[in-house]
Amino acid sequence: MSDLTLSPDGKWMWTGTDWIPAPPSSNPAPQSNINLSDSMMSGDMNVEQQGSGQAASSINLTDSSMSGDINITQNFDAENLVKGLSNELKSTFDPNYRYKVPTTGLSKNTVDIVISKIKLDSKILQNFSLDELYDFCKQLFLMGKLNNLEYCIPYLIQRAEESGDVSMICMSKILVSQFYGFRWEFSKSEAYARSAMEIASNNILIAERMKAIYVLSDIFTTQSKDTSDGVSAAEDLIKLEGAKSDALVYAHLLVADSKFGPESESHEIQAFKLAEEIGDLEMMATAVIYAIENETHTLENDIVNSIVNKLELAGYDLLVSFVELLMLAKESSVGRGQMKMNKLLQISKEEKIWEIYVPLLLGHRLANLESLFDSDTFPFDFDAPDYSFLDNTFLDDDLELAMNIAVESNAFQCAGSYIPILLNISLFFFYPLPKHVDRFVSSFTFKDNGYRIIQLIHNSIKGLDRRECAEVYQEINNLIQLAKSEDEWDILGEEGSFANCITLYEKNWIEAHQDAWRFDGINRLKNINY
Repeated sequence: MSDLTLSPDGKWMWTGTDWIPAPPSSNPAPQSNINLSDSMMSGDMNVEQQGSGQAASSINLTDSSMSGDINITQNFDAENLVKGLSNELKSTFDPNYRYKVPTTGLSKNTVDIVISKIKLDSKILQNFSLDELYDFCKQLFLMGKLNNLEYCIPYLIQRAEESGDVSMICMSKILVSQFYGFRWEFSKSEAYARSAMEIASNNILIAERMKAIYVLSDIFTTQSKDTSDGVSAAEDLIKLEGAKSDALVYAHLLVADSKFGPESESHEIQAFKLAEEIGDLEMMATAVIYAIENETHTLENDIVNSIVNKLELAGYDLLVSFVELLMLAKESSVGRGQMKMNKLLQISKEEKIWEIYVPLLLGHRLANLESLFDSDTFPFDFDAPDYSFLDNTFLDDDLELAMNIAVESNAFQCAGSYIPILLNISLFFFYPLPKHVDRFVSSFTFKDNGYRIIQLIHNSIKGLDRRECAEVYQEINNLIQLAKSEDEWDILGEEGSFANCITLYEKNWIEAHQDAWRFDGINRLKNINY
């Protein structure tokens, strides 16, 4: 039994391929028992236990009467805890794929205790080898423990750069880039990804370069920036004979993200198969998420459920909830989907994972805005407007937080679809948008003819653009013609919320009307002072 690899809590044993319940120990851990049956005592009681987390203790207070406080303190030996984690990390190392995420995770309780020690003394991280430190940080990332990871990443970068190991320097910078990407600190995220890509290119590190390109393209996608260079690089790699599987996974995922329907699906399936051959759980989960989000995906539910089970066993609760939410949305399971979404929102808000929190919160709060135009549901008197039903929708602290983060991060991709309908509401009801909603509608730095039209209308109805409305409308028509000539009209759309914005602006602001409620509404919007 001395050669067995046990988890730090002693409850699991590594077989070489998986964790299984550990057999009973022939030398049971020492026990500390306090029995206060049928006793009476007063004063404070303090029980302190030292050790590495292996000792068992019990306190029996049956039929006892006491006054005062009972304080139980259990002190864990940080060095032994780190050693236990180190052994776990060693057992999953794959020399063929140095950075592979295995299908087993780490003891969550032990991770939490080690992190609490690291916060007090970061020198504890010196007990990890560089590969173990990287794997530990990667585990924190996949667990969604970004607040904890924040303590470790400066030390990871320092150790990697001191080592001179160019591959590890690249992968460490990519991980830090992903950390800042999840936090939507895009300038930092982009800087780390570009640095990793440059180092990988200079040292002909194919897999590291492809992952850096993949991460960089993901940053650009969120900000609605051009990703064509990254897609071209991925397509070139796919055509290259003898490319390593881990590089090809990210190449296929990047190409899949740039396409739709069946074209995207073939790359998603190929990425999953390659990830499965490698045995990398993160890659498999990413491919599954892409496939679920693709409406034409053909991955069998058994495969998806198998990945969910592996994620759950590894302790990647954030990924589990996200995949399950996507599946429930496909099945239109509203009740269970709501529960999963609430859990995701809670975790992502606590950990400041805006990559998940903001799109999810916006989708949850703004998805049904078109129902506001249903006169049966929301009867509205234009002569005596009551905006309480709109205020109930928009005056929400979480919505304000999400909108402000989206604008400050310039994350147009998750915001763009909601902007025309929000402007529609202001135009139709002559509703003064709350400050955070007003900012959300027209404060993105996104160069697109459709968005420029949105900004023109919005600034005109607020009185920021003091030109005559007819002059503004002429500029709008010029932009429409430009969009048509540049084949952008399909993006703008001739129907729906965007077209309604133009129509409402024309009918209520350009054409002459004698209705008092229209003039009152127009003046109400122009007299807003933010």
